[in-house]
This record gives sequence, C-alpha cells and structure tokens, in this order.
Amino acid sequence: MIRPGFNPDAEAEALHKSVQGLGTDDARLIETVAHMSRDERLVVAESYRRRFQSDLYKDVRDDTSGNYRELLEKLMLPRPEVVARCLHEALDGLGTNDFQLITLLVAFSLDIPAAVAAFKRMYKMDLVEAIKGDTSGDYQKTLVALVTRVPPRPDFVDQSLISADVATLYEAGEKRLGTDEDAIIGVLTARSNAHLIAVNKAYAAAHSNDLSTAIVKETSGNFERVLVSLILPRYEFLASAVRHAVRGAGTEERLLHIIFALCEKPELRIIAEEYKRVYKKDMIEDVKSDTSFNFAKLLTSLI
Repeated sequence: MIRPGFNPDAEAEALHKSVQGLGTDDARLIETVAHMSRDERLVVAESYRRRFQSDLYKDVRDDTSGNYRELLEKLMLPRPEVVARCLHEALDGLGTNDFQLITLLVAFSLDIPAAVAAFKRMYKMDLVEAIKGDTSGDYQKTLVALVTRVPPRPDFVDQSLISADVATLYEAGEKRLGTDEDAIIGVLTARSNAHLIAVNKAYAAAHSNDLSTAIVKETSGNFERVLVSLILPRYEFLASAVRHAVRGAGTEERLLHIIFALCEKPELRIIAEEYKRVYKKDMIEDVKSDTSFNFAKLLTSLI
C-alpha cells in the first residue's frame, strides 16, 4: 500500500545519504526503511536507481552485515521472493527448521502460490519435491497439501459445512480406535483460518473438549504442531511464533525475519497486543532483550 502524498524521491535521497561515503548512518537507514510499507520501498528503489544510477538493494547489502542486513534485504525485495527465500532457508542444510516452515505455510498461505514460482526460478528446484526430501509421514502430507491447494480467503466461513466438518473430525479421531489422518488433513488444509476457528468452537460445544485438545490427544510431533497451528487464530499463532523465537537459550533470528519482514506495521501491532494478552509480557521488550545492536533497533522500529 502506498500512502497519499508519499514522496519516493525524498525517501531515496534519505537512503542514499545513509549509505554513501565512509560509514553508514544506521539511525537514518533504520528510520527510513521502517516507516515505509513494502510497496513504498519498491517504488523508492526505482527512484533510487533512476536518481543515483545505483542499486539500493546492493548498496544497503554492501554497507550492512549479519541479521541486520538479512532483515533489511527481506524488507526491500518483492514479497514472493522473500517468501521463497525464507522457505529455502527453512529447508536448506542439515535438518529442517520446522517451526519456520510451518509459520510460512500456515500464516502466509495467500503468498504460497506466487512463492512456489519464485522458488523454482530462484533455486532451480520444485518446492514440493524439496519438502518431500526433508520431511516424512503425515506431517509431509499436510505440508504438501498446504503448498498445492488453492488457499482459501482467510476470513471465509462456510456455515453449511461446519457441522459436517465437526462430524468428520470427530469420527476420524476421538470416536475411533486409531486415527484417520488423511480425513483430518483433508478438512484442515481445505478450510480457511476463520472457518477452522468456527469449527473448533462448534466441536467444543458438541463434545467434551475442543478440537485443539483432540488433535493433541490423537497426534504428536510436527504433525500435531502444524494441525494445531491451522486452528489457532492467525495473530495468536504469530504471537506464539515470536514467543518461540525469543524464549529459552538462543534466539531464532530467521523466524523473527519471517514475521517482521512479511507483516506490515498494523499487523505487527496486533501481534504485539496478542502477545501481551496471551503471555502477559511486552513483545517489544522481549524482542529487544533477546537481540542486539542494529538488528534489535530495526525490529523494534518496525512495530
């Protein structure tokens, strides 16, 4: 989104001043990047190229380092390329970062079709095949379904399907000995987040516990995690992802990259409110205390 009266030339000038010459004016760079939307940054990059015959992405990359540089890069690239890069990072190397992978496929579902094409173009590989090579079992089936589906509009609720979905999920799980995982995957990956929230509520009204509790009883590991993530309200889930990134020993910086690069300022403020409601803590303070220097300044400036 581009604000009325937005002046890309003035922003390009400010960014050029922050990276030209010896040293970097990080305070100016952070303030300028953080107050813009992604659409505005992309327009500014064109103005920068035209005015200074230079590439803004390259100039910022050359003047920064570490997680600070990585997040700046992800804030300035087109959205499909950012999602594709984050997916590649989650799958690359020894082991898979499952929390990052789940966060991308669940919370940013509308971005996945364009990211699939970008992933193929950028890394010369198929995303589904990459996921199959790094995962297994019912967890793998769920991830593949999330990648290959036509993502439903997040706020769409089909009232005519709620009762049938409750019945299908109960019969596939708690009602029977053993679990019909395919039936559960089929329902949960075909419905919107808003619809699944309604199903969870209806399930609780019809049975002795809610659907999330039933899933925890019937499944385990990353399969359990991805299914429960689909049922959680999106901003509550993203608050839990921030909490996961900053709690305990060490920080999961790339999980923070995903959330802070792909959510615009109004969304980050909603996530901070959810974080406060669920964990009784201030998200900005928790992020600040678990990160450092310019990376911490950039993260907190984005909220």
